[in-house]
Amino acid sequence: MWYWGCKMLNEENLSGKAYLESRGQTLSVDGYFHVQKSVLAMKSIWTEQARKNNTRIETVFDKNVPNVLPINAMKFQHCLNNLAANAVNSTIDGLVRVIVSRLDKPHPKYGTQSYLLISVQDTGPGISAGDMASLFVRKSDTATQNGVTYGVVDTGLPMTQSLITEMGGKILVKSEIGKGSTFSLVLPLANSSFENKSVSIGSRFYDMNVLVVDDYNLNHLTLKALLQDSVVKIFTASHGYEALEILHSCPIDLIFMDIHMPIMDGIETTLKIRESDRDWSGVHIVAMTADPDYQHMHLCKKIGIDAALAKPFRIGAVYAILEDFAPAYKIATTG
Repeated sequence: MWYWGCKMLNEENLSGKAYLESRGQTLSVDGYFHVQKSVLAMKSIWTEQARKNNTRIETVFDKNVPNVLPINAMKFQHCLNNLAANAVNSTIDGLVRVIVSRLDKPHPKYGTQSYLLISVQDTGPGISAGDMASLFVRKSDTATQNGVTYGVVDTGLPMTQSLITEMGGKILVKSEIGKGSTFSLVLPLANSSFENKSVSIGSRFYDMNVLVVDDYNLNHLTLKALLQDSVVKIFTASHGYEALEILHSCPIDLIFMDIHMPIMDGIETTLKIRESDRDWSGVHIVAMTADPDYQHMHLCKKIGIDAALAKPFRIGAVYAILEDFAPAYKIATTG
């Protein structure tokens, strides 16, 4: 039986464009997709997991595809990351290759229609014809034996298909048992999107260094994609000890802190920060959690947390937090 055991995000309200426009602000993350930067960021997120599986990740870029394209970055990044996650987790002693290319096809009305094509190839076990028919059906038919989960689990592909369809594109699948699989995202674009010209994408307006502390690396990727063009630098940590090491060596203005983590959780980490005699003891800390108890501010305040961000992330809520705690933004809007 085909098996993938990958956990996926369940994003809500992926686009914050209307929220930003209502405040007279613009960010490239919603209007533009940074092709090479985003693909390489995805690669860096999954390199360690691939190494554990004795698998390499390669990226190939078509020079005819520009670095910036006017498509919804958050939705497309989410689709791409789901495909990469499945490929890495299902491939042992092999190769995962991400190919970014341009596809031009004749069109009866426009003459030529251009497409962005990103394919994720793996040398994994492949998918049977029976399982192929149910790839995009939401399901959770699993059994646990000796601590190991077997069966067909939700790989995030139903959501991926839904998001790419919303964008006017589609997902293609090709697989052969024993040889691997290829999942491709195909998105039609206006021909002007492929003109080799610079695109104005706004500028950084939050003069901050941000630390994301979470044991789930997909959340690192999500916040990086969202904030990479809006803050000075983004640091990541998988647990409290790593967060404290970063605070000792780097200036941090805002911490997004997961509550439930192994080794040292968000509560213990927050208490250690607040009890420290270091300059960073007063750093702004925002709890990231799906636990409704810690989404209530009276509980957060008791342990030294300044604000709470509910999971799954809502982009408008993330930007609202930045506005609340970014000194440069406050000076610009109140001066």
